[in-house]
Amino acid sequence: MNEISSRTETQTDTVIEEAGDGTGSIAETTTTVTRTTLYITVSHKTAEEMADHFHFNEEQGNSLRRFWRMKTAVCGIRCFTALAQVTVRLSQ
Repeated sequence: MNEISSRTETQTDTVIEEAGDGTGSIAETTTTVTRTTLYITVSHKTAEEMADHFHFNEEQGNSLRRFWRMKTAVCGIRCFTALAQVTVRLSQ
């Protein structure tokens, strides 16, 4: 089971740009820039946590453990182990 959450952060900055006007004078332009960053977080539960969540009975728990041992024997490592949380940052 995955859980997806999101949040945004907004940051406002003042940017001063200087440019020549062609007559030797320098003109300043002040601009306010607002950036909004979206953070998306995807979290997952382990097989054991999901078994608890769905209230596996003893037989179902044993089947899950047998599958896990079989998969581990084939792969040599826990193939399905992944990061518990992934965060993506998108900035505009």
